[in-house]
Amino acid sequence: MKRYFKNRVLFGGVVLFVLINIANYVIHQVLLGADYASQDKLWRTGPEIADKMWIFQVIFLVQAYFLSFLFSRGYEGTGWVEGLRYGVIMGIFLKIPEAYSQFVVLPISYSLALKTFAYGMIEMVILGCVLGFIYQKK
Repeated sequence: MKRYFKNRVLFGGVVLFVLINIANYVIHQVLLGADYASQDKLWRTGPEIADKMWIFQVIFLVQAYFLSFLFSRGYEGTGWVEGLRYGVIMGIFLKIPEAYSQFVVLPISYSLALKTFAYGMIEMVILGCVLGFIYQKK
């Protein structure tokens, strides 16, 4: 049983890493791109961001692994519903501080902070549901 969870943690981490990259592209390039462009004086230039993009990859890898690892520790065997609950909990835990600390520190609009939170919650719920499917009993 222990090996089963070890394999699931690694597999879940890899799947989440891919999904986190996709989600962050959709959220930050597609959905929030116009919001960022309207406040372009706040952000680094495109080339500056590109030079530091590897840092995001490290963050996403660590985040993906630990989301999968933590899910495995509390797994109760209820499938995607458990994943949904986990996604909501992790979304509140991670995305409120992410979105609203930016609002406090940077001169961004409240609507940008709210959208960042809302899209981040959707991302976490999807990731949680995926973990629920990965860990469900066959």
